Amino acid sequence: MIEYDRDSGLEEALVKGIAEGQTWFPTSEQIGRLKALSSPAMQRDLNSIAQVLSEQQSTLLFFWLPDGRLSYSVGWYNGLGLERLKEKLEQFPQQIRFIDTSSRPEGGAAVEEFE
Repeated sequence: MIEYDRDSGLEEALVKGIAEGQTWFPTSEQIGRLKALSSPAMQRDLNSIAQVLSEQQSTLLFFWLPDGRLSYSVGWYNGLGLERLKEKLEQFPQQIRFIDTSSRPEGGAAVEEFE
């Protein structure tokens, strides 16, 4: 049984800060080191990041909010704004392929792959 307390909240904040920072992109080695220092609960989250990096494939989902802002999810990152999305995509290793899972107008492709 996992016991949650203020220390586990601190761990989660630190792990997410390192793994999900907007201005950097962790390597496979860094994720591995972070997993070695983390609790089993956080290791499960880090396993999904390690899987994206090892498979060299990531999902990309985006849509426009009613107020005109772009909302996106790419890999394990989420954010708002086209500039932030561009910044994050440029940080991904070049060998990673992106699978676009964004909704399409009727008759459009449901899933599109691009590099």
